[in-house]
Amino acid sequence: MATLYSDIITGLRASPQTKPDSGQSNGKVRCDVFSWTGDAAQNDLVELSKLPIGARILYGFVDFTDFGTSITLDIGDGTTENKYLSALDVATAAGTSAFANTYALYGVGRERLSTAITLTAKLEGGNPASGSLYGYIYYTVE
Repeated sequence: MATLYSDIITGLRASPQTKPDSGQSNGKVRCDVFSWTGDAAQNDLVELSKLPIGARILYGFVDFTDFGTSITLDIGDGTTENKYLSALDVATAAGTSAFANTYALYGVGRERLSTAITLTAKLEGGNPASGSLYGYIYYTVE
């Protein structure tokens, strides 16, 4: 049976040793919890949270009510509207979804924010009914 090593363990076993930075190991994980209830028009942006310079986003989760026929939800960074979640169906029923959690699309924990960002939600596909978004975003900064 072979023993295989992650990038962190490989660096720690190397000579000379390469220690991971605090964004990869032993960093403090922070959590912003957000909620929004209201009536938005199609393509309105809802600002959910502000993340600081240097943050590494680890994972997010959103809980939503039914926003009505043909409505989808994007979660972005204020510049790219669907960076962390794209076209989630929030039309058929209330539900939940992870976001900012796909390594292949986003590189979970790999990107260190070079500027502070505002986490945003955008409802598209028609005129949404009033509803609610609740959720959280985990990130590390140290």
